[in-house]
Amino acid sequence: MVKRAREDEGWSLRFPGAAPLTSVVHAVSNLSPRVYVHVGAACIRTQAVASSKSCMVTTELGCEVEAPEGSEPSFCVDAVSLLRTLRSVGSVQSVRLSGELGGERVDIVAADELTGACEMRWSLPTLV
Repeated sequence: MVKRAREDEGWSLRFPGAAPLTSVVHAVSNLSPRVYVHVGAACIRTQAVASSKSCMVTTELGCEVEAPEGSEPSFCVDAVSLLRTLRSVGSVQSVRLSGELGGERVDIVAADELTGACEMRWSLPTLV
């Protein structure tokens, strides 16, 4: 469910823990050098096919979504870079991905789930 429309035409995804997202990115990175993410009302969806066409991974992962009403954000980032970033997030930290619609970067913030302390930030370029 989209929580609220943001006036700055940006989107934001919040995951209570990094482990499920890390698992999804790991599975996709075994098949493709890029992760294409499509944002739904209350989830992200991604799909990857091996170059030999012998294997396909399709995932849907629930998360908190904030995006302008009627928008369907999507982005593409380097799979290895995203995986390295997510592997450095602690088990008690939540992860927030955010960006502008059609933007050139995806910002990633990890912070303690309960207190919001110990914040770490990264920014990855989007790929076309």
